[in-house]
Parts: sequence; C-alpha cells; structure tokens
Amino acid sequence: MRVIRGILSTIITIAIFCCIFVLSASYSTSYIIKNEILSGNLKDKIVDEYIKTDDQEKKEVLKEILDLEDSIDLIDETINEFINYANNGKYESKDKLIDNIINFAIKNKALIERLSGEKYTEEQLRSEKVRNDISKALDDEFEEATDKMEVEAKDVIKVYGLFISKTVRFMIIIAIIALILVLMLINWSFISWMNYFGTSVIISGSLFTILYILSTILMDKLLEVLDITTTINLTILLLVGLGELFIGVMFIVIKSLFTKENKKLTE
Repeated sequence: MRVIRGILSTIITIAIFCCIFVLSASYSTSYIIKNEILSGNLKDKIVDEYIKTDDQEKKEVLKEILDLEDSIDLIDETINEFINYANNGKYESKDKLIDNIINFAIKNKALIERLSGEKYTEEQLRSEKVRNDISKALDDEFEEATDKMEVEAKDVIKVYGLFISKTVRFMIIIAIIALILVLMLINWSFISWMNYFGTSVIISGSLFTILYILSTILMDKLLEVLDITTTINLTILLLVGLGELFIGVMFIVIKSLFTKENKKLTE
C-alpha cells in the first residue's frame, strides 16, 4: 500500500509541476508581450503605420502618447480583444473596450488634439456618434486583419489565445487545488502535500531559471544574426524562477517543522 501511495504521489507531483509551469509561463508570456514588446519594439512600427508622411511633429506627439502607461494597457486590451475576435468571431467585451478608448481620449485630450489638429469637448467624445465610429472602426480593422491572416498565423493566434485565457488559467488553479486535496487523501495527512507541492514548485523554478539563461543566449545570437539593435528583457523569467525556488524551499521547510512538532507531541 505504501508503494502504491508513493507511485500515485509521484504522478500527482509531476502533474502539479506541469500545471504550475504552464500557469507561470502563461503569466510570464503576457508580461513580456505587454511590457517588452508593446512598450518597446512595437512603438516605432505603430508610428510609421499611422503617420505616413514625414511630419516629425505628429510623430513625436504619437510617440508621447504611446509612452503613456495607459496607452500600453489600452493596446494590450485591444490585442486581447482581437485574439478573441479572431478565434471566436466575437468580442469578449466590446463596450468595455470602447469605454476605455473614450476615457483615454478624454484624459489625454490635449495630446489627441495636437495629433489630430482639431478641438474636442468631453461631450463630443462621449457622444453616441463617437461610440458608433469607434465600434465600426474596430469591426472593420478586426475583420480585415482576420481575413488577411494565413492559416499558420490563425493557428498561432488560437494557441496563444488559449495559453493566456483567463478561463484556462482558472481551470489550472482549480486543478492544482484538486491535486493537492487528492495528495492529502492518498497520504492521510493535512501536511504531507507541502513536501510534494514544494518539490513541484522547485522543479518549475529550476526550469524557469535554465530557460532564462538559454533564452538570453539564443536571443542575443538571433538579434546579432538579424542585425537588430533592440533587445527584449527576459528578466521576468529569472525572477519567476528564483521566486518559485524560494517558495518551494519554504513549503518543504514548513512541512519539516510541522513534522518535528508532531513528533514532539506524540512522544
């Protein structure tokens, strides 16, 4: 019976590790996309796409807008809505996105007016006409972008959409909790799960640390080959790895302390 419990506990430990690693990778990927790619490498492309002329003043104003933290949040939200639209043919929360776009325009009205060369009142920006114009623009842009995507690109979007999905993340968290409960039942203990859980987290943290080292080396080589001067900071992978190593060790230490206390009480 002890051998069977050990085998089952090992299998569940591996399952917990997989869940923790995928969940951590999901959040880390979202962070890198938002804070490194959107806030860095994508800005110049947006400026060149929007400002077709050599109007340096407008380009500087647009760069100033894109440097705002709210701007990155809005772009990230728009991309997530596009991913949902491309995968499911519908928005997750179109009205919320439109509200955020309008609120952003009102908050940064002076910059928007400098960029467009026109004056706006808050009442105009909150009008039904503006909401309809934004809604139509989103529909047209999303539909055009979806139609132009090749099959391979759609497959990538679908996988990435699932990878960062709130539903999938929630299901993984529920799975981790369920697996911990199963460990408790198998081992007839409320504290034994800490050792297995700690081991899972340590393995995940170790892989993230190794992944950071390998990714940094490969990224530097790739950028050198492609002659690209911009870089992507992958420090988040190292931070996640070290954080998980610390948490894993803490769980094992706490379990050990509980075990010692229980032995003292039974003596």
